[in-house]
Amino acid sequence: MALALLGIAAVPSVGSFSVPLLYGCVVGLAFGVGIMLPSLRGVISNRVRDQDQGKIIGASQSLQSVAGIAGPAWAGWVFDRWGGVAPAWQSSVMMAIALGFLVLGLGKPQNTPPSTV
Repeated sequence: MALALLGIAAVPSVGSFSVPLLYGCVVGLAFGVGIMLPSLRGVISNRVRDQDQGKIIGASQSLQSVAGIAGPAWAGWVFDRWGGVAPAWQSSVMMAIALGFLVLGLGKPQNTPPSTV
């Protein structure tokens, strides 16, 4: 995930339209997302009951697809409406909210056997 965020963060520095730098940003973004998504699916599958895994992973993939379509359109609208840094600030707020849900929602995964200690 860090590589994906690094790739996204480096894009504004491509103001001089350096093609190699742009390719490097895209490669970093693709590699980071390629590493993150399978890990995310693994975490999701460990957090839900066995009989719910298919539904939850399918819903997760559906939401990722919707976000991949609606997210750039929304960010473009925010950029046009409030300026260049507004999408980054909005993303920061959304990530902080997601982190809050993550911290509040952490518990013992459903599939792990009870502890004998």
